[in-house]
Amino acid sequence: MNTNTIYRAIVPSFFAALLLVAAPAMASTGSDADIARAVQSGLYHHNGVQNPLDVTVTAENGVVKLRGNVSGGLDQIRLIEGIAQHTPGVESINNQLVPFDTGA
Repeated sequence: MNTNTIYRAIVPSFFAALLLVAAPAMASTGSDADIARAVQSGLYHHNGVQNPLDVTVTAENGVVKLRGNVSGGLDQIRLIEGIAQHTPGVESINNQLVPFDTGA
């Protein structure tokens, strides 16, 4: 077997394996609208988030902006930010959430 034959056998297999590894990561990024929906869904489905609909989520180039008035103080804001940060496709967070006291 000569060197060209070996390369012809190995190189396509290498690129096929590379594509299999990289494809899930590329697919998980999605569009900005998909990322914003995924973050909002994550907030809605997490039992610890008190009022997920009070949080406005937008995304641009993977940067997620969180806006709204949040009851539950800084712990609630940290929870919301953590959920957003761990959503696939999120590159960074622009947290504009404001804590407020419900008086309860």
